[in-house]
Amino acid sequence: MYSWLDDAHYFDGDIVTSNRRSAKLIREIYGAREIANGRKTWSTPSVLFIGDWLQKLVTDCSSADFRHTKISAQASAVLWEQCYAKKSGDEIPAFFSIIKQCVHTWKRINEWRLPLEEVGANSNGVEQRQFVAAAIEYSNALQENDWMDDATIAGHVVNLIESGITRVPKRATFLGFDRFTPIEQYLISCLKAAGCEVHVLEADSAVGSLDVKSFPDSDAELRAAGAWARRCLSENPAMKLAIISPDLESSSVRVSRMLLEGIAPGRQIAGTSHDSAVDVSFGQPLSTYPAIGIALLLLRWVTDNLSSREVSILLRSRNIRPGPIGGRCRMELQLRQLPDRFWAVSSLLGSLDAEFAGEDAQLWAQSMNCIVNAQDRFQGRKPLSAWALDIDWLLGEVGWQVATAPNSSEFQLLNRWREALNELAQLEIVMPQVEFRTAVSRLMRLAADTIYQPQLDGVILPALGKLEAAGMEFDKIWLVGVDASRWPGSGNPLQFISKRLQRDYDMPDATAIHTLEYARCVLQRIVASADEVVFSWARADDGIEQSLSPLVETDGETTQLQSADPGYFACQLLDSSDLSSFPDNVVPALSDNEALSGGAYTIQRQATDQFSGFAFGRLGVNELPRFQIGISPSMRGSALHKILSILYDGLPSQSEIADWDDDMLLGKIEIGLTKSYFRLERYADETLKRVLYLERDRSRKLVQDFVAQELLRAPFRVAMLEQPLQLNHGNAQLDLRLDRVDYVGENEMLVIDYKTGAEKSLLDGNGELKELQLLIYAMALQGSVAGLAIFNLDSRVISIKKTADDDRWPTQYAAWKEQVRDVIDELVDGEAEVNLSLNVEQGRVLNVLSRFQELRLG
Repeated sequence: MYSWLDDAHYFDGDIVTSNRRSAKLIREIYGAREIANGRKTWSTPSVLFIGDWLQKLVTDCSSADFRHTKISAQASAVLWEQCYAKKSGDEIPAFFSIIKQCVHTWKRINEWRLPLEEVGANSNGVEQRQFVAAAIEYSNALQENDWMDDATIAGHVVNLIESGITRVPKRATFLGFDRFTPIEQYLISCLKAAGCEVHVLEADSAVGSLDVKSFPDSDAELRAAGAWARRCLSENPAMKLAIISPDLESSSVRVSRMLLEGIAPGRQIAGTSHDSAVDVSFGQPLSTYPAIGIALLLLRWVTDNLSSREVSILLRSRNIRPGPIGGRCRMELQLRQLPDRFWAVSSLLGSLDAEFAGEDAQLWAQSMNCIVNAQDRFQGRKPLSAWALDIDWLLGEVGWQVATAPNSSEFQLLNRWREALNELAQLEIVMPQVEFRTAVSRLMRLAADTIYQPQLDGVILPALGKLEAAGMEFDKIWLVGVDASRWPGSGNPLQFISKRLQRDYDMPDATAIHTLEYARCVLQRIVASADEVVFSWARADDGIEQSLSPLVETDGETTQLQSADPGYFACQLLDSSDLSSFPDNVVPALSDNEALSGGAYTIQRQATDQFSGFAFGRLGVNELPRFQIGISPSMRGSALHKILSILYDGLPSQSEIADWDDDMLLGKIEIGLTKSYFRLERYADETLKRVLYLERDRSRKLVQDFVAQELLRAPFRVAMLEQPLQLNHGNAQLDLRLDRVDYVGENEMLVIDYKTGAEKSLLDGNGELKELQLLIYAMALQGSVAGLAIFNLDSRVISIKKTADDDRWPTQYAAWKEQVRDVIDELVDGEAEVNLSLNVEQGRVLNVLSRFQELRLG
């Protein structure tokens, strides 16, 4: 492999590659060979990606008259945004997508040496004319400021060579180019005319062995490719292999995961040591890395309010002051009790109780106060370089870190973030003075557009795109996805240039024949870059039947093998060991000093699903409240409970309530409303204030109607409100809090529970008790209980559901109490059987613990 490396002739000058990956590889191979030859020092060869090489030729310019400055790709995109917005006028949907098309089209125009005037003369439709107008504006901006970009630098180098004012290398060797663009062809002719010896290295035309394999689907295909690599490396660890995928850019995560499943089966139970075995050349957007996402959220909070979900992420993130986060998690639970809204930093800190949550929550709140201080400091307009320094300072003050003890990949991520800040600073060439909001917005765009992949240790198999492999040589290659939909694939002609003009200039994908020939060229180059090549394709993709690419020419020695899928490693563990049976109930009995949580609801759960009672009551499991927009049912219920508690605070009798005039009643209700909604209203935004105003109005009317219904009842006197109680039975101690108890008749008690949602009944159709909660409260009371009642308070209905006032009550009460004691005994004894008669929705909450769905399926 790389036999041309032995010829020093090629290194007496510049080696120019079509991509940075191959340039890096050539330098590494050259250094390894020098070490193998016993050399300790050597001259570093000039092996450069063509874009870097062009910049080198510009740097070597000897003329003081050439004052052009190369702007970055990000600065170029910003300039395009400015020019296009100026010419298009109104706000345009998918603006950034259009800008990407503009950048791509501009690059093609310069590569194919297509005069902009001719593009304008042949433009059709509004979009093409808008592009031409923006392109003229963009071109003028470059000329007026003596700028050049990635698209125009080759043209400037040509002018420098023709003018004789830049150093031309003695020799230039081009490697890995499937095709040369017209500007590259003209550049090569200029080099030759200036006395440069030009070589174009092409892949060996000899074709080694070729196998074609098919698989049921693409996952099976990738797993098989990984298993093939494992077998090859087991035979010869020094073998140079590669997996090439045409879909790497769009599905790099899936490709990596499936290849790892094949090359390192069982890696999931071996720690993280094998995770870097496959090096996927195409990374992920920088903004998708969690540490970077946290940094961007913090910066956004300086100028914009964040949603409750975004604040929740910041509260739970270990990238902010790493350490214990128990208190922060408790504060996050406080947040979930509030309406989902957009929070200013100061409003959030005023609404949550960090001091109650714990020390780490207080430290987090102190960090967020740095953002409050920055809101005053980061005013006005500054250069982006100054904002970059402020951003770095603020993140340091807040305590943002990539990791507590960064490993190699995390160090690389931190360095790439700092590079992104430098790139932000470089944008000031096209954005001289901006506000902080604009600087953060631009940094977010830059992070989203930056594809980042750390260099991994322990890589044994590279996964490459079909263009990234250009210029490389291997012992064996496996090319996946060789089906008719991808080879040759559909063409992608430019949208902003007329199709006729693209055909006249023979531009890429201008015709189907052009697309076909280029695909054939790439395929032949891949085949020629290794001694052994495997082509594979999936017979179905997303349920759509596929066929082998017509570009693959099979002969008698090449067969299409119906290859086996190595499958998932986890499937191999099935039936690998004898199964052991365990008794259904292996939960230990309740100990003397063991506390129960959940109160009466735990007993209700135990009666319905024993495992649910065990999980909530003994394990202390809690269902995480969901963020809800506006007033959630639980918030509404809590507010109504508090209003009614304040309304009846003096424990009035029915007659005393009847003596309240309208003003007194409304006054009492208003006090309850104010105390109930004060915390929500204190830091509410305008939208939430309006929602709360409507909710207060609804609650006011609801309580008035409820009091009217109360006056229609038999005489009563309120005896208890929000009363804490305790029920002891065996080892079980239940801490309770009932809503209300009324005295009825001769000091007999009616136990009441408020229900503020859909109407509920106390008894089922057979007259049996549905809700054990009220019965448990009654058992904890001292005195005679005359009945149980549910008061339904909702805009749809206000009703009272209670036990019968007849001779059946004593018998029912005694039987129901015995039923509750039996349920408590089950809980105490450790009865925790899963109720498989529940529906899927009812069993989903605890499915991760109970394996409810797996048990139902047998």
